Amino acid sequence: MRRINRTEVLRSLHLKGPMSRVELAQLLQLDAKTVTNLTRELLEQNVVEETGIASQGRGRPRQMLRVRSGDLLAAAVQLEEGKVVGAIVNLDGGVLHRNSAALSGKESQRELLRKIRTVARSLLRRGQARLPGLGFTFPGVFDPDRRIVLQCHRLPAWEGVQLDKVFGGVFEGRVSIESNTRTEALGEQWFGTAKEWSDFLLVSIGEGIGCVLVDQGRLQVGASRIAGEIGHTIIDPKGAPCSCGRRGCLETVASLKAIRAGLTPPKGVKQVGVGRIADLLASGDPAALAAMETAADALGLALANFVHVMNPQHLLITGEAVGMGPLFTAALEASLKRYVVPLFHRHLHLSTGRLGEDAALLGSAALVLESFFNA
Repeated sequence: MRRINRTEVLRSLHLKGPMSRVELAQLLQLDAKTVTNLTRELLEQNVVEETGIASQGRGRPRQMLRVRSGDLLAAAVQLEEGKVVGAIVNLDGGVLHRNSAALSGKESQRELLRKIRTVARSLLRRGQARLPGLGFTFPGVFDPDRRIVLQCHRLPAWEGVQLDKVFGGVFEGRVSIESNTRTEALGEQWFGTAKEWSDFLLVSIGEGIGCVLVDQGRLQVGASRIAGEIGHTIIDPKGAPCSCGRRGCLETVASLKAIRAGLTPPKGVKQVGVGRIADLLASGDPAALAAMETAADALGLALANFVHVMNPQHLLITGEAVGMGPLFTAALEASLKRYVVPLFHRHLHLSTGRLGEDAALLGSAALVLESFFNA
């Protein structure tokens, strides 16, 4: 119970800014002595600091407290399809240093690991000795017990990697690992749109489609930690082949890859970018509108089934698809309204992520910060 109360005190100071001991006790429904003891301990550990006196009308002035956010730093490394990105992040979500390395997608496993380590090594030199841990996020499914990557359709060389060996000889501290969609949820929960929410469903739409359910502030990962593969919900059993080996999965009609398949790229361009798709939609291009509306309709259908089972209050859309702009969001909202029973739709709020392409990177830093808060 003491650990839980300590975590709640830190979270409250982090989310709501400077607060007095009295305000903390009232907010958390704890007695004054418990809050006094907890904050004394946090002050002695230099985790919390006093930040002036606030007058409370006719009452006694109160000493305000805040988290020493500038002193809490984490290293974060994100592997994605086209690059490896590293950053040093503080408790406010500020990126102090950043570096990256491009990936062609044709790297061998050895070359891929070399690039990850190079980014991490360069980053850690900037962070020096102030880093309590490193958060690492990546695409694919991994076995949490054996700490090995089981599957990664878009980076085949990543399959089979032993995660405990990735940073061997580079960083000897604690390494926290998680998949990209889940760290997107953590990023938005700590620093973005979902900062004030305790319950939400995040759906990340890019080359693939993943989702995460956050219940009472905690990510739900499933019995074998592979929950969230909504992209492989079958929409049409006789549909197009999917990378998973089946037919008609949601990804075959609603991912960016599927939307791009319905467009003709300009001469000399291999792939239509999200910005270009947004321009085509805004100009009323028939092919772009048709592809986007097909994707939005399929997404609304798949998500309606989830909404009816789990009844989330907030539906948060992240990933590259957000860059298609308000027409895509409006089409998805219309699809949800078609397929979701009114009783459920009445309490459902659709929002888009605030952190953009940095969501998973910041979320991997939150892995480290969260472990500190829960210490």
